[in-house]
Amino acid sequence: MNKLLLNRLAFLILAVIVFTSCQEDEIDSIFFRTDGGISTVIKDAEGQAIIDAKVSLYNFRTENRMDVGYSDDNGVVDFGRFEAGEYSIFTEFDHNDEYFQINEEIHIISGTDTQHEINVADHYGELLVRTFDNSTGQPIEFNPDLQIGLIPTNEAYREVTTSEALRELVKYSFDFEAELSLSDIPESSYLVVLYNEETIINSSFAEVDPFDKDYVNFSVNATSLLLMSKRSWAVTNVTADGSTQNLIPISSISFLRNENMEVTYDNGETRNSYYYLSSGGGFDWYNMGSENYNLSFNEDYYEINSDGSITFYFSYWDTYDFSEGTWYSSNNVSITLD
Repeated sequence: MNKLLLNRLAFLILAVIVFTSCQEDEIDSIFFRTDGGISTVIKDAEGQAIIDAKVSLYNFRTENRMDVGYSDDNGVVDFGRFEAGEYSIFTEFDHNDEYFQINEEIHIISGTDTQHEINVADHYGELLVRTFDNSTGQPIEFNPDLQIGLIPTNEAYREVTTSEALRELVKYSFDFEAELSLSDIPESSYLVVLYNEETIINSSFAEVDPFDKDYVNFSVNATSLLLMSKRSWAVTNVTADGSTQNLIPISSISFLRNENMEVTYDNGETRNSYYYLSSGGGFDWYNMGSENYNLSFNEDYYEINSDGSITFYFSYWDTYDFSEGTWYSSNNVSITLD
């Protein structure tokens, strides 16, 4: 009888020891672990894996990069175990000719393995582009056709130097508030370029976020923007107090970047020249560079006509004809560019 009691007592003690040991292991695994597993899976809108996406893991507070990897055939990057805390995942990849840069905050929980999912369908945003007159701060009041180029800031964006190399072209016409709203733009950082033909007028950086519309405000010289909105302006309706025979017969003018312009005369001769345009609207054209003429005139004011042409009014127009050695002058000259 005593032997049976002893055996039962020994069994009970052994059970308590085993139970206590298991409890300690479980408590240790749940409450005393300080790390957790983290992986990321990247999918397209159809749920298919995106392969070879670059994924970086950052400490959210220190911004130090902890690890980097590339998604496998299943779209997965497994970072293993890290200390519990706040981290961020920065993912960059090309998919269907679109470039994404996605940054999301994640939490590593002690004792837990977590897989973070990124689906590109959730990562499109909007961008609002606005253009203002730098002298008045008001929206541009005319409607020249321009283009917006969006250049994702990937490794190759710094090589973009001409409008032909812009990744995405969007035809842009000013509305009455000088705004352009672009939607369904892949989440990324962009260089936003305002340009016309081969002329880059202005540029600015923007961040496209699916949860927060970004704004790009271009402050430009309105007159310069207008003049560069067309490749070439035909000269029409020249008037003067004196005889218009005293004026050089110019057939067209092209306004280029950095206050350069190209003048074409009636006889087909073409020369590069220069103009000066102040933020307050003052305007001077001079030093035409012609072998036959030297031209100087300045503008008092201008008006934009309903047909899209622009008329400049000049207080004087001086011309020197080298072939004749003669000065020609006319006061109160108007010239319309169409």
